Amino acid sequence: MLVFFKPDFARKSKMHKRRINAPRGVLGELNPRRHLLVCRQLTYEIAEAYGETLDIKMAIVEEQQTTPSPHAVRKINLLGAECIRNFELFLDSFKTAYGEMLEQFDSDNVRPVLIAYFYMGCMHSNFIDYYDVHKQIASIQKSIDC
Repeated sequence: MLVFFKPDFARKSKMHKRRINAPRGVLGELNPRRHLLVCRQLTYEIAEAYGETLDIKMAIVEEQQTTPSPHAVRKINLLGAECIRNFELFLDSFKTAYGEMLEQFDSDNVRPVLIAYFYMGCMHSNFIDYYDVHKQIASIQKSIDC
């Protein structure tokens, strides 16, 4: 919650990194079958933190008003991929034993599931690839699909 009050982008990014690392350690120790709700909540929180870190990195690039360096592009793409991966893990927790998504959700889960799909669509649209038009088109199509 303190991230909001920090003006320095680097400090904000470090706070989000800590926000990712703390629950990730706990998540690795839990059995997803016995602690399904806790695992869902932690996975969702980690995915959100990756998304917010990506937003900070994008703000840094926009502030510089130049073409981002290859390192910045790799970092942005990595953060987006991690955000998507964690949201996919969150959504996978709603699948049946046969690997099919539930047709209906509890009223408590509808909003988080929809937000996860919207977030994934946003992350797909944030991928940067200046040299391959086909990858750009594929990212946009994945964004639309989400």
